[in-house]
Amino acid sequence: MTTTDISTQLRQAMPAAECEHCGAHIMSGLGIATARGSTDGRYCGRRCLRRAVQEAGDE
Repeated sequence: MTTTDISTQLRQAMPAAECEHCGAHIMSGLGIATARGSTDGRYCGRRCLRRAVQEAGDE
């Protein structure tokens, strides 16, 4: 089994989510978003998480 096969199986098993800030697709449940700084899987990475926090603070 190749890496591509494994990635395809994971994508099919795990529903994709969208980043709440930029709309990019993130794979929820895999810890990818968590590893990049979003603890709840709502954002695709630190940059979007940081921007969302800044925007919330500006309101």
